[in-house]
Amino acid sequence: LGQGAKLARDLGWRTALTDFQKLGSSQLGSEDAFYRLLAATLARQFKFQYDFAAEWLEVFGSNLNMDNFIRALAESSETPLVWFMDEADKLFGVPFASDFFGLVRSWHNSRATEPGGVWDRVTVVIAYATEAHLFIQDLNQSPFNVGRQLALKGFTFDHLRDLNQRYGSPITADQADTLYALIKGQPFLTRRALDVLARKSMTFDELVQTADRDDGPFGDHLKRILISASQLPEVVEALRTSISAPTRTETEGIHRLVAGGVVVQQSDGTFAFCCDIYRRYLAAHLPVGQVAVSTD
Repeated sequence: LGQGAKLARDLGWRTALTDFQKLGSSQLGSEDAFYRLLAATLARQFKFQYDFAAEWLEVFGSNLNMDNFIRALAESSETPLVWFMDEADKLFGVPFASDFFGLVRSWHNSRATEPGGVWDRVTVVIAYATEAHLFIQDLNQSPFNVGRQLALKGFTFDHLRDLNQRYGSPITADQADTLYALIKGQPFLTRRALDVLARKSMTFDELVQTADRDDGPFGDHLKRILISASQLPEVVEALRTSISAPTRTETEGIHRLVAGGVVVQQSDGTFAFCCDIYRRYLAAHLPVGQVAVSTD
């Protein structure tokens, strides 16, 4: 997001950044408090004076109040504005997340329904984990499948070796082979592993032994995937039937798993987990029973 923000500033556009990772559980516990916080922080970053007492009315509800705020913010200047959202996946577990992301999607849609209008001056850039496609119940309300998408590809083994050097070489050449076989260059898992080892939070052997456990270095990430997948029947069905018995049929569930970065389509048209950690964890924890899939 840093380079994107610099480019926007170089163009003379107004920019603001919201890092959702910085929000605490109390700030995510109330829908209205969450929206008010977002609006207040944006008003401060844009130096925008907004009469919350007169304009933020209970009768409108949180979504419409936020919508009215963003419209007023955009109308306050002819200069385009860009709102950068970082770590948006922090919101995936909150009860009102679908409503919020649906609102963001509506701003994109408004560009078509109000051509030449105020929404042409509003751009939202969202950085998120791939499992967003598992979380969103209604893809027609998702902001993650519209606009321009820039996907972060998995790291190659050479990338892993380069990153290892940048982290001060916390793993040996042999350990790099073992780690890559385990996580296959999945970007988040790679960064997390090197960060944990560089900080000496655990040894390499401890990381490998606890990699597929809830209390291991990847526990929060894996639990989030499990919870998201378990709440979508089509995804559970895809894991039970299509993946345990590889198929070339692309169902809704398979589409979500591929888009979510959990499985990949191989050269022969079949699907498999993108890394062994996902296979091991989901096989042990999915409520549909054991899922045995080769990552070869």
